[in-house]
Parts: sequence; structure tokens; C-alpha cells
Amino acid sequence: MIKRGLFIAFEGNDGAGKSTISREVYDILSLDYNNIVFLDKNYPLLPSGYSMYHMGKIRDVLWDYDISAPLGELGDRHWILLIASWFSVLDSLIIQPCLLQGKIIICDSWYYKYLARFLLKSTELVKLSKSVLSINTKPDMVIYLDVPPGIAEKRKKILKPSESGKLETNEKYDFIEYQKHVFNQYQTFYDDTWKIIDTDTLTKDAVIKSIVDIIQVEILKRM
Repeated sequence: MIKRGLFIAFEGNDGAGKSTISREVYDILSLDYNNIVFLDKNYPLLPSGYSMYHMGKIRDVLWDYDISAPLGELGDRHWILLIASWFSVLDSLIIQPCLLQGKIIICDSWYYKYLARFLLKSTELVKLSKSVLSINTKPDMVIYLDVPPGIAEKRKKILKPSESGKLETNEKYDFIEYQKHVFNQYQTFYDDTWKIIDTDTLTKDAVIKSIVDIIQVEILKRM
């Protein structure tokens, strides 16, 4: 068992395969480690019926909406604060308690994608998004799945307005162009805790093996 908790988050542009890859990596690691937990960012397992009910209502607003809904009517500040509220609950009810218990947390995505999107907006909104999102626990390791936007687009069955930049008031993008802009913002987050996986040159099995190996090395360092 590791002496202290380890928080590992997957990141990548829309369509990068974060949910699928992170779950399979967790399944493999759970064979060797019984203190590992998986956090599904959109469908977290929370400690009470009330928290599950409350967060379910927020999830419906954030992600389970009709793609024709006029989201822009509510303004960017509303969405920044609502998203920040979501991650604040995950941090306080799941991430922090698990770390105190010495658990390994595999999270299929953290707040960086949303921060990357908001960094494309006005100076005021950039400042707000940084202040309300960056207060959350920083992962000990970020696994970034680097996928060309053209490949990611083919994987997506439905392109939501938020994924194609349709909610931007000053610019009009297609999916590929917008994802390139978001990727440029992602790069500003890179530090030595980020592990960049070039999925374009590897098979899915090779990607998973590479990530498992990277994580196991980090776990061994902490034992």
C-alpha cells in the first residue's frame, strides 16, 4: 500500500478517449492494488442520497441538455461558476477524503478542459475561471491523450455546441479549428507532472500498456 494518496487525472480534447482509456487502465491496475478507486467525472459515486440527488440536478443542466438549447442566453459567468461548483463537490467529497485514506484515484477527467476553453475568452472571464477552478486539488499526475482533432471528430457521434466553439460570441469555429485552439491552451498547463501520450502513433493496447507502466513506476516511488 502506498504511504499517501495518489491522484491521477486523464485529460485530452473532446473525442480523445479519456473515459474509455482511463477505465481500462483502472481495470488493469485494480488487479494489483486494492486501494484504487475510479472517479467518473460525470457520474460520481457520492456519499449520501442527498449529494447524489443534488449533483444529479446539476449534471442534467451541465451535460444532459438538448443540443439545440440556447445555452448562451445564460452567459459565460453562469457556466464558469456552475462548472466550478461541480468540481468543488468532487474535490471535497471524493478527492480529498480518498487522498487522506492513502488511496489511488484514477479520474477520467479533471477541470483542465474547461479551463482551456475559458482561457479563449475575455480577460475578465480568464481571471474568473482561473480563480474558481484552480482552487481545486491539483493532480499528482496528468495523463494527456494527444489525439489529432480530425480523428477525434470521427469518433464523436454527436458534436455538442460547446465542443465546436458554437458558444463563442466573437468567433465562429468548426470542431477541428476550435479543438486546435483549446489544445494550444492545454499546452500552457504542461509541467513535469504531465505525461503526454501520442495516441496517433500507437495502438489502443499500446497506449494502455504505456500508461499502466507510467503509473506503476509512480506508485512504486511512493511505497
